[in-house]
Amino acid sequence: MWELKNSIIYIFALVSIFLSDPVASGVEPGIASRKDIAAMKYHGVLISVEDETGAWFNRGGRCRLFTEQFIERWETRGWQ
Repeated sequence: MWELKNSIIYIFALVSIFLSDPVASGVEPGIASRKDIAAMKYHGVLISVEDETGAWFNRGGRCRLFTEQFIERWETRGWQ
């Protein structure tokens, strides 16, 4: 019984991914700078957002993209 329920949930989730619109209305994607890309690699994320509060990504809540630790590493060694 649980396997059938889990299969139905999985199929529903898979179909909803293909039917959903991944682009939020009013949001224009842009080209990230080398520093933005390095910060995303540093945090292990593929997507970040920039608004009036600054650059951030979602990891169980809003996390700043440019943390003090990343800035220190960027300024001393660059991204490696």
